[in-house]
Amino acid sequence: MNRRTFLKQTFLTGLFIVSSKITSFAKITDIISRWKIRTVEDKTPDIDIQKFHLKITGLIENKLTLVYNDLLNLINTSYTSDFNCVEGWTVPGVKWDGISLNTLIKITKPFYSAKYINFYCYGNKYTESIPIKEIRDSYILALKINDKPLDQKHGFPLRLFYPDRYGYKSAKWIKKIVFSNQREIGFWSKYGYPEDGIIIK
Repeated sequence: MNRRTFLKQTFLTGLFIVSSKITSFAKITDIISRWKIRTVEDKTPDIDIQKFHLKITGLIENKLTLVYNDLLNLINTSYTSDFNCVEGWTVPGVKWDGISLNTLIKITKPFYSAKYINFYCYGNKYTESIPIKEIRDSYILALKINDKPLDQKHGFPLRLFYPDRYGYKSAKWIKKIVFSNQREIGFWSKYGYPEDGIIIK
């Protein structure tokens, strides 16, 4: 290979790498631009991660209190799925990493009387709930989006994500999970939104 050919190939390789990075950045930027932030809180909760802990209690054999690093070590589910808002907009191709709710069930060992998992959030306004019998492996406690920790406006440090449910079911800033025989009516369901939140196609 002569020097001219070598330099040409090196230049083309470098151009491809730069182009790939620009394309990747453009995709991330596009995702960010499509995401409309919705919150029922007066302001975004400012959570001190050094003081954060997730309490898991209720009708279960193993009650838990987990700090952020505990949750990171439990991440076992990763996939790419659109985020769909009931308002009609979609953020396509989001990569999610988190803890499967089925894993949570295996760890906590709910009693037979437990029929629902109820979620409570920082700010004390948002609540959500899902029947245990409906849970799939893809229903997760999400800790990362596109390989990065959730940022504050997206629910840091912890939010729900169900790929087949509208975004209003994906409660942000979760601080407590309670296994119960009674359903905690979700915030938006109190205002007439369907309790199941299943995406209509």
